[in-house]
Amino acid sequence: MKMANKYKIGGGWGDSIQWQHPERFMKEELTSESLFAVYGFKQKMPKIGDTLIGEFTKSYMHFVFTEVEPCTDPSDMFFATVRLTGQNLKDDKND
Repeated sequence: MKMANKYKIGGGWGDSIQWQHPERFMKEELTSESLFAVYGFKQKMPKIGDTLIGEFTKSYMHFVFTEVEPCTDPSDMFFATVRLTGQNLKDDKND
């Protein structure tokens, strides 16, 4: 099942989203209730309900923004919380 995503983890200077605590993915059991903190720099700030995709070694994980806190300086920076909504395993033949 393909999911439309507005934002992706990663990017470059002034146009990126990153995990605040990426080590959590290795330490915790992930459920549909799992919340994760991200921060980023985007000209078009995400809104609650927008989607995010993170690429991992063996899968793509899908999230929805549940909170977004914009910063005033710099104005393109934000902190946010995302909730896990799904996962798609990679097909080893095509990756």
